[in-house]
Amino acid sequence: MVIIEQPREKMVVTVPAVYEKGTLRLLKPIDLPEQAEVQVTIEAVTKSKPHYPTCSRSLAQLKAITDAIALGGDALEESEALYDADWE
Repeated sequence: MVIIEQPREKMVVTVPAVYEKGTLRLLKPIDLPEQAEVQVTIEAVTKSKPHYPTCSRSLAQLKAITDAIALGGDALEESEALYDADWE
């Protein structure tokens, strides 16, 4: 006996979901009949925090800059104080 299956119409839908207590909860409704069998592919979506470049400076360097800014300062000199390792 040979069983020949009819080709199925393929429906691909991307739906946001949240994983809670061992179950995926869809965040939007989908148009499927009850008891429809589906195949699920999981793509984890991570919310990344914005990346701000930072650099470490000594307290003395930061104090020199904040004092300069309070007096009006010089933008070029202030940036050199932040980024030049040998600036005093």
